[in-house]
Amino acid sequence: MESKNKTVLMAIIDSILEHTTWVNALGEDVSLKDSLGKSTTGRIEDLAKDDLVGAYTSFQVKKQSFSKNPKEMDTKDLSNEIKIFIFEETKAQMLMLERELNVEASKNIRKTA
Repeated sequence: MESKNKTVLMAIIDSILEHTTWVNALGEDVSLKDSLGKSTTGRIEDLAKDDLVGAYTSFQVKKQSFSKNPKEMDTKDLSNEIKIFIFEETKAQMLMLERELNVEASKNIRKTA
């Protein structure tokens, strides 16, 4: 069961990275997944400041929270905030999936009872 949970978790994180998108200075659509794939280390904290700003802004739009200006933040703070956004979104999706599975299990128990 643990292996299945890890697979689901990785699929959720992959989806979050893929759907965190912005338009770069060249007018190209970029995703956080693409940026991490092009990075030599694959670490968020090693991305270029423009990529961090784009990813952070994408999360701001999703959360409708614009209290901080990412262009004024340093790269360490940006990367930490992005990691927090990813963690929060992953947790929310895992909880939603767990609720859906519990509802399905309840329906199946009622059918067999």
